[in-house]
Amino acid sequence: MKVILTEKQYEKLKGEMEEALGVPEGILEVGEEIYDLIIKNLEEFEGDIDDLNQDGIEFEHTFKVGDHYFYRVKLNFQIEEHEEAKKVDMVGMSSENEAELDDRFVLQSRRDPDEIIIGFKFFIESGQGVEDIVDYIKKYRKEDIPSLTHEIKHAFRDVKQKGDKPRDRSIYVATQMIRETFGYVPALNEFLFNSYFIHVIENVVRPTEMAAEMRINNVSQKEFLNFFLNTEMIRRLKQIQNFSYTEFKEKLKTKDIDRIKKLLDAIDSDYDGKSDEEIVNEFLKLFLVNLTNSKNEVMKEILTNNMFEKMFGLRGDKDQFFRKFVSYTTKFGYDYDAFFESEEKYFHRVANQMIKKLAKLYAMAKKDSE
Repeated sequence: MKVILTEKQYEKLKGEMEEALGVPEGILEVGEEIYDLIIKNLEEFEGDIDDLNQDGIEFEHTFKVGDHYFYRVKLNFQIEEHEEAKKVDMVGMSSENEAELDDRFVLQSRRDPDEIIIGFKFFIESGQGVEDIVDYIKKYRKEDIPSLTHEIKHAFRDVKQKGDKPRDRSIYVATQMIRETFGYVPALNEFLFNSYFIHVIENVVRPTEMAAEMRINNVSQKEFLNFFLNTEMIRRLKQIQNFSYTEFKEKLKTKDIDRIKKLLDAIDSDYDGKSDEEIVNEFLKLFLVNLTNSKNEVMKEILTNNMFEKMFGLRGDKDQFFRKFVSYTTKFGYDYDAFFESEEKYFHRVANQMIKKLAKLYAMAKKDSE
């Protein structure tokens, strides 16, 4: 029996299907609309780069994502002159949010549910102005709308979700923080980026990002497989899926050893008389200790919310919660081999799961007859 749907029924079913795939109804259209409003408001901005950094931009408009309405968008800018910038380079985009711990040890968003706050970071050559930022955003509209939609999904998730686990947030933040030092070593920088890339907080928004890329490129079902395999997202996930700790150590020893030595010199670590393999092993031990400490420091900061706790430390349930977390982060001790072997298995499992999940977006591709 052939079932005939009205247009209204079809749109409702389509929206429910997209929600099931992890793409809130309306978010792809909202991503494009906000991007174009960013261009419009930047074109109308009266001021220079310093003013933009200080004041940002705010505009009001009604956007519906899923069953939620946003009414305001705030844009914060961090624009810096950089010697390696080629006129204008966007180096980061983020959804800005604050959270606080509730009595159940869950991080609850303090975001105003009416607004979306997006942060932009640019490196520019000396002499560039706001009009050059506008030119850049116009030029890379197709490439950057998926990233903006990714950040809007973070904002939507903050409003709709019942909170984040402090453990997840601590690992997420610490992994990014430690790149500031250890990211100087290319192979380790890539490892840390991959850890961030497949973190649960990022995995939630990946389907929306890919769906936005599909929409902006008008991908049909016939074109989907070729599109899918050639996206930067899938290439990255394939790389993570194939991560080998053995190959990683070999890169450190054969390609990155000079940078490792420079980093060790900076902290006055003596490696005279040691082989390259021994130096790499000492470096990985140092890395694991610093990563563990960073995770613990971030967790303590999350749990500490008054002056008494800052002065005298955590007490009661908070102290027990923190000690349990420390037991988790220190389970490998100084055994960096065990840590990286565990991460290798985690990389393979999560990347495989994400590739399978993203492949289901085929259902959102344009039908070949359309």
